[in-house]
Amino acid sequence: MPADYTNEVVKYLRHKNASGFDSISWLGAEQRFVGGLRNSGVNNLEEQLILGTDTYTVTYEDEDENTIIEKYFCVTDTSPEDTTNYYKLVSKIFKEVQEQDDFTFGTDSFNVNVEDAFAFGGSAQYPGANNLYGTNYHLSKVIEDDLLINPGTAFTVREDKLYYVKENEPDLLVLTKTTSVKYTFEGQRVVHEKITNSLNPSS
Repeated sequence: MPADYTNEVVKYLRHKNASGFDSISWLGAEQRFVGGLRNSGVNNLEEQLILGTDTYTVTYEDEDENTIIEKYFCVTDTSPEDTTNYYKLVSKIFKEVQEQDDFTFGTDSFNVNVEDAFAFGGSAQYPGANNLYGTNYHLSKVIEDDLLINPGTAFTVREDKLYYVKENEPDLLVLTKTTSVKYTFEGQRVVHEKITNSLNPSS
């Protein structure tokens, strides 16, 4: 191959038939043949995976005392305002998780705001007149004579928004990742990360 060859690596092949072209056959490529992140000082993806890429990070608290981390993926000697065509990741780490209003506790009271979560005894289905029955096993469970209550709600703890920054244009929201946490009766901590594609909402 000539030393001055600059064409892109072939990414896919298509076969032509009588009615046009059939489906794409995708090809892989070695990391060293794939370009690094745009507005980056690295030469290829291989170097980027080993060392990382150029970033400029600002951390502060908003008016609600949530931690905000703004990370700019670009080459700059002063500030990101001096450059363009790069990605920006804005992360919000919530100081307080969302309030849980399905169950509330008072000094001598317990309030349930979930329909059909419990039933009082005294009926044919629930005969014990002095008993309280948990009717939704997802929300309550008795273990060794202890009543355990699990709201079943996942609490949002973090939000990450990925933008593309282009000169003289509003920042373009590309992806949003929402991180939530819930706990099971067995004491397990379950983390759920959900990504929303703003460029292709149906994906």
